[in-house]
Amino acid sequence: MVDLMKWESTVHPPPIEELRRRTQESFSYKYIKYMYARFKNECPSGRMKINEFRTMFGPYLPERVSEDYFRRLFNAFSRNKEEITFQDLMETLALLSSSSPTSNAQWAMRMIKGDDASNITYPEFSEFVKSAYHFSKSPKKYSSTTIDPTKSNAIITEAIARRTEECFAALDKDGDGLIHTDDMIHFFQEVENVTCRQAKTSTERRRATLEAA
Repeated sequence: MVDLMKWESTVHPPPIEELRRRTQESFSYKYIKYMYARFKNECPSGRMKINEFRTMFGPYLPERVSEDYFRRLFNAFSRNKEEITFQDLMETLALLSSSSPTSNAQWAMRMIKGDDASNITYPEFSEFVKSAYHFSKSPKKYSSTTIDPTKSNAIITEAIARRTEECFAALDKDGDGLIHTDDMIHFFQEVENVTCRQAKTSTERRRATLEAA
């Protein structure tokens, strides 16, 4: 009886043509077949757990990735925060392959709260900033004569709190205490506009330099 309770039915992905439709034809037939072979090799049941996800994608991530950040990455791919199907995998990879403000916003929301996130509270955003900070900072060693570890941790904690408050206030456009998907889209649209303006200015400067020469 225990063995029967542990048994899980195999999850089969939709046909390749359907997958291509769901992923806006981001991938070729050949690539989908290649990824499915790798996926099935790691999880024959078609249900990828976090350890299998780590085996498949861990080698491509920096060694300093924290456990919390890795769990967030897994949850961003998973619909239920417990497992990832091949369809989940390919649809998320398609999302990542796009650089539109909407896709960037959706991915950011997933990383902060999970696949089904539609809004984010201040505490949730704060926890994400902490995990992102520990991911981005390489571990450093200090001698006891140069710095007090307790004082150092207090400085870091204060810096994270200040950064969290600044970012949340900038993203929460309507001041309702929540970051919505539309807030994120607006943010990435602004980033895109700034990037385009900078690229245009750079091009104009190069053109002016060439004409002056």
